[in-house]
Amino acid sequence: MIELNDKKKSFKELLKGLYQYNYVLPIFIISTLLFLFSILFIFSFLLSSIFFTPIFNIYVASEFVLILITIFIFSLIPIIVFKILNKDNNRKIVRKDSSIKEIIENLSSMNLFENENEKKILKSNLKSLYIFKKIYDYKYCMIAMGSIIEFLLVRYCNKNNIEPEPYTSPDGSIIPAGKKHFCNYIQSAIKYDILGQKNSWYLIQNNLRQFRNYIHISKEIKEEEIDYDWYISTKGVFNRIIRNFK
Repeated sequence: MIELNDKKKSFKELLKGLYQYNYVLPIFIISTLLFLFSILFIFSFLLSSIFFTPIFNIYVASEFVLILITIFIFSLIPIIVFKILNKDNNRKIVRKDSSIKEIIENLSSMNLFENENEKKILKSNLKSLYIFKKIYDYKYCMIAMGSIIEFLLVRYCNKNNIEPEPYTSPDGSIIPAGKKHFCNYIQSAIKYDILGQKNSWYLIQNNLRQFRNYIHISKEIKEEEIDYDWYISTKGVFNRIIRNFK
């Protein structure tokens, strides 16, 4: 089961977040320049020692070389650190991929998929959800969670001959069942207590569905900002629903 854990950001997680946002690039460039700088001056010193009269005495020159070697060694540290973090990140993705595979297998037992391409697309979206969470992009976490739930709910209703229900929005406007919007299918889930998760469906109707619509920037501008707290309150609902699609 894919679980979106919510531990506070550790220093290691922060570094991995920086890596995902490509802040490693300037660090890599600086490290490379320091490396080239060290090589250039060491090489220049050797040439001057061989072909010309040394400018510095031996004591000063040896200290200068030691400083350059130290700069060179320290220039490699950021690269080594990010290499280690990247390997650890790849191992986690492999483990997460096995969890995603388990979800797909559970859903396959319900005959929700019509072909292999649908499985492939859902797997890709679940992976995207994990990546969004890893880089603390809560807006796209919400969008991905809403889209995944919508697909599964609509397919479940169609397979079980459950018709969408009319939905009355907070402003009193009615969206007819014939529109077959996400909100109509959620009303069916509430009415028929699909998966025994009526309270969760209420939360999806009032929160996750709204945030899923933030794919439209004009909608996002008018509404609340998606922050960590909103993500926390919603991800538990998503996990409960996914866990019951077995």
